[in-house]
Amino acid sequence: MGAASKEAITRRGIIAGSLALLGAGAVAPAPPPAPETVKAVYLSYYGVGDRGIRGQVLELLGRTELNAVVIDVKGDRGFIPYETRVPLAIEAGTLGPVRLRDLDDLLARLRAKGIYTVARLVAFKDNVLARYRPDWAVIDVATGSPWLDNEGLAWLDPFEEKAWAYPIAVAREAAGKGFQEIQFDYLRFPADGRVGAARYSKPNTQEARLRAISAFLERAREALAPTGASLAVDLFGYTAFNFDDTGIGQRVEELAPLVDYLCPMAYPSHLGPESRNTPSRTSQGAQRSPPNLPASTALAVATARACILSLVEGREAAVRLASHQVHQPTSLVTPAPFMPRVQPGVQHRSSRQRSPPNARSVPNPNQ
Repeated sequence: MGAASKEAITRRGIIAGSLALLGAGAVAPAPPPAPETVKAVYLSYYGVGDRGIRGQVLELLGRTELNAVVIDVKGDRGFIPYETRVPLAIEAGTLGPVRLRDLDDLLARLRAKGIYTVARLVAFKDNVLARYRPDWAVIDVATGSPWLDNEGLAWLDPFEEKAWAYPIAVAREAAGKGFQEIQFDYLRFPADGRVGAARYSKPNTQEARLRAISAFLERAREALAPTGASLAVDLFGYTAFNFDDTGIGQRVEELAPLVDYLCPMAYPSHLGPESRNTPSRTSQGAQRSPPNLPASTALAVATARACILSLVEGREAAVRLASHQVHQPTSLVTPAPFMPRVQPGVQHRSSRQRSPPNARSVPNPNQ
């Protein structure tokens, strides 16, 4: 095995953590290197705006093995917690109930402590912008208005390329503030609610969905490259089992070459015996392996499969286990349970170069 292949393999592994990724922009001075094993605490949109909770997190970071923090820079409802300078965000009214005026100071304190910072950025689930620009939104065929999911929230149409520049601009701004990594969440098509009533700007086929999500990531990667920020994406846990795109435009084989980190959300609650691990509905109904497993086994299998798939054909993405995440606004801070890494290796790239798409890397069990 050549040195290049060995180097690529040592860059992969499974990291513990409930992380979000961060943005890009101007490079912050002397950011701490990415830890080989990331142990993070997640500050939601509401949590980061609470001084008391932020203080508790800083105290935890100072006295425990936690070495990273995930911060919402664009939350589940489309709000941004700080005073953004992205023009469209200002026009649309994305400054909501949280007004974080000292984000730069918070990031400086985290850098001084050697804490790795990740910006979680919700991509297409965006109630603010979808209502401000309904011509970019998923439309309800019955009403002609923006389609709403089970939370009553509107979504941007992932096919609408004019809408892509906005989350990418927020990501660049976040990186410019010093975040070392951008994690796109909800980078997918809607999966809950009356999905049959959703109308898109293009035919909603699996091929088209996969092409749209991949094209967005290609554009985001290009935009973030000058900043040095890493790129990650949250995935449905079932992407590790399903051969198709799970109806949402996510398939590991397409996404792994485009990001630094894959974050499969293989939650035990989704795979536990109480639900008998009922598989999600997919267009083909075929799965890589039966999901009817004990929760702990299914969790490990899903993560391992995502890791293995990311290695196929020389793909470079490392795999992090997003093992716990809470979306309710009352959940202000979420500790991240950890899992030991299955394959050791450095988890952060010093360059954004990747192996050619047709390169093949064979895992070395001794590394």
